[in-house]
Amino acid sequence: MTRDSLSEPARRALAHVAARSGGAPVDPALRVTLNFHPDRDDPPILTALAAAGRYRSQFATGTSNGGLTAYPGGDRWRWESRIFGGADAAHRR
Repeated sequence: MTRDSLSEPARRALAHVAARSGGAPVDPALRVTLNFHPDRDDPPILTALAAAGRYRSQFATGTSNGGLTAYPGGDRWRWESRIFGGADAAHRR
């Protein structure tokens, strides 16, 4: 994915994080891991992930291994609003 292919909210969120970050950039060859229970839910999360062809957040799926606070005003909502400067709030409804 290139910066040009990102949505405007994604670009704003990245700019917000970058403005508050220090040190050298992280090596872009590093990979991110997703931790989840592949057999949970109906259909199982792994099956749904393969069918969709993309990762969907807790805001989209309503699933969690912890607290379900991905709703306006919830703990996760407030946390993500702080770390991304509110740039993606409209997309988490």
